[in-house]
Amino acid sequence: MTITDSFRQAAIFSALLVLLVTGLGLLVSAIRLRRGIYMGDGGDKPLARAIRAHGNAAEHVPFLLVPLLLLGLLDAGATLVTALGGASVVARCLHAGGRLGSKRLFSTSGATITYILEGGMALWVMWG
Repeated sequence: MTITDSFRQAAIFSALLVLLVTGLGLLVSAIRLRRGIYMGDGGDKPLARAIRAHGNAAEHVPFLLVPLLLLGLLDAGATLVTALGGASVVARCLHAGGRLGSKRLFSTSGATITYILEGGMALWVMWG
């Protein structure tokens, strides 16, 4: 099987999204260890924000990964896949940064872009 440039780009951006989720999970673990909070958030606001940033990424990243990889497999074009993958990474970073820093505009912008990408890529896979 020959790997197309389109699929290669999809794989790279998928890996970046997985690394983002992993990094957010490590942040939660680090805060838990520092503060000695092993269950829940213990009323600690920074920990609660980190937990939600990680949880939200874990909830949405799979719905960006699957259609992005499918578009790569369907050879939708390296430029298109790069644009969609880049937008996905930016959207998830905006959302996570907004959650971690209590910046509602970033969080809302990241969420909005994420929903547009999830729906748009799914429709593109179906009808593209």
